[in-house]
Amino acid sequence: IRVLFKTDTAREDFKRRNSVIPGLATSHFEYTIDADLQFHIREGGEEDQTDSPDESDVSFRSSAFDKSNRSVGSLAAILASGTRLPRSVLDIISQMSGCNQKLILECLQDLCENQNKDFSESFEFVLDTLSDKRWSDGFDPIVMLDYLTEGLDTHGISPASLATWTKTCRNVLENQSEADPELLKDGKNYLLRSLLLILRTTPLSVDSIEDWNTIQPSPGPGVMACSLMLAGWYQGFAQQGKAKKDQALYRFASKALAASIGENPSLNPKLDLISADEGETGVRTYTLRESEEAIATTSIYPNPSLMEALFATKKVALEMGSDFTVKLDIENSVILVHSAKQTVWATYEDNYTIRWNASWTWPGKGKLRTWKPDQYKAIAWHASQSSCCLYTTVFPKCRLHTDQLIATMDHAEIEFQLKGIFNTLERLENYGLEDISYPPQPLRLYEPEPPIQTGN
Repeated sequence: IRVLFKTDTAREDFKRRNSVIPGLATSHFEYTIDADLQFHIREGGEEDQTDSPDESDVSFRSSAFDKSNRSVGSLAAILASGTRLPRSVLDIISQMSGCNQKLILECLQDLCENQNKDFSESFEFVLDTLSDKRWSDGFDPIVMLDYLTEGLDTHGISPASLATWTKTCRNVLENQSEADPELLKDGKNYLLRSLLLILRTTPLSVDSIEDWNTIQPSPGPGVMACSLMLAGWYQGFAQQGKAKKDQALYRFASKALAASIGENPSLNPKLDLISADEGETGVRTYTLRESEEAIATTSIYPNPSLMEALFATKKVALEMGSDFTVKLDIENSVILVHSAKQTVWATYEDNYTIRWNASWTWPGKGKLRTWKPDQYKAIAWHASQSSCCLYTTVFPKCRLHTDQLIATMDHAEIEFQLKGIFNTLERLENYGLEDISYPPQPLRLYEPEPPIQTGN
């Protein structure tokens, strides 16, 4: 049990008095000095010893408790919500060595991966803003907008993006225009999308952010996760209700809070992340556990069109021979088809196409640093013989692809595409492109039959 004192004299006085209280064991007490600890003061200047201060009042919290309370609150907000989180975020949490602002920034940065290299700096400014005491009792959204705009201008957000965002927010907050639901969908710049949701939620709390899930269309899962973490940081763990209702999560958060306040790593909860696949459905579920008790789960659901292609591909590969194997990379939503020498992979591109991809590396040796004109033409010619396209050609590698329309996807179509791209790889492998003239003679290892045309 950690007991905080403002001065060393107060600590020693408590220890002397406490030793004579019958039945109160003090062997597990840890006494710590915190000069920033503050108490309520009566108008007469005397300490208020009769009324218990409201624990939500910022003036009663020590700086150490405040930082820890916000960090744990941010983490508890996303774990208690049931919002679908990336596996990578749960992985970061499972390996945490302490719950602090650094951990929260890592989670937020992971949610916004590949969106902005300066997001860590931007999020740090936002967290500092939301923990500023001037906003603790609520805020005027317009005033907060102006403050955020001024600060983000020097913390990693491009001037053009910031100007557009500020104008949009102001129009929405001042009821000059209706909010476009697309603004809260997952897309470019999660941070600004999340802050729009924060500004539209007054008074700000984790529960109020979660209420947006009842509105259709609801915010995207990425925007929702970021917003919940920011709201949890603003509100703190001690003031959250939902996180305390789950006993396993409450125990986890309490341990994390105690370890963070006391800067004692031995008190940190011991976490592990386990996964389970649900048969042939392609669904993978991750469970974050503390002392073998589940505190959060998230599931990855593959695209239905990709799953349809997977089942058809398995049948085609079986007919092509025992050298071919088919697997689903659940993490990346990719179908992998392996032969003895090559690998082809399929990705879901949009509502219309499945794309079959392959890469090939020129096996030649020597001082060549770029493709010769005839070599480049030969690659393109080989690809065209099986309806493949050159995707990239960065010497000494090239990438091929062929697109499959989802609307016409059936066994014959997939067989045509799959054999065609493997056929191209075999041609390139056999010719080697070292001493060939253009155009080379075709070498067909497979004879893909064109798909049967149906209809009038």
